[in-house]
Amino acid sequence: KLNAQIFYRFRTACDKFFQTKTEHFRSIRDTYSANLAAKTALCEKAEALKDNTDWAKTTNVFVELQKEWKTIGPAPHKVSEAVWKRFNDACNYFFEQKSKANVDVRQVENENLEKKNAIIAQLEDILANDSANVQAVKDLQAQWNEVGHVPFRKKDKVFKHYREVCDKLY
Repeated sequence: KLNAQIFYRFRTACDKFFQTKTEHFRSIRDTYSANLAAKTALCEKAEALKDNTDWAKTTNVFVELQKEWKTIGPAPHKVSEAVWKRFNDACNYFFEQKSKANVDVRQVENENLEKKNAIIAQLEDILANDSANVQAVKDLQAQWNEVGHVPFRKKDKVFKHYREVCDKLY
């Protein structure tokens, strides 16, 4: 007599559980699908920008894309690694090209640093020999102004040394 009632109660609880479970996993699949679409869109943006040579502006865009990537949740496991590789390859390609382009700039800056150090050495020689030839000092200062940029991290130190020597000369 009670078998049917108990089974009905049991079956109702199981049906509710499995229905809730199905809805839960459907919402997770929908979320994963939306995340995959967002990550794919980021991949397309990164691939479109990877050949851009406006280094400063594009670097900022890539940094923003990477930040946005981190905010997007997980994608389906089957494609997650492939999408990440696609995005990462585009980012790495851009930054490698940027590094190659900036090698020449760094080399020029280091050469300029050597030139400025040589000018400082000449000014120190004038100071040490007490042969304060005003025209020679002005010529060296003109050379200093003609030499281009030095590495950013060393510019303050070099300029400070230059100013100290010039102040002593004057």
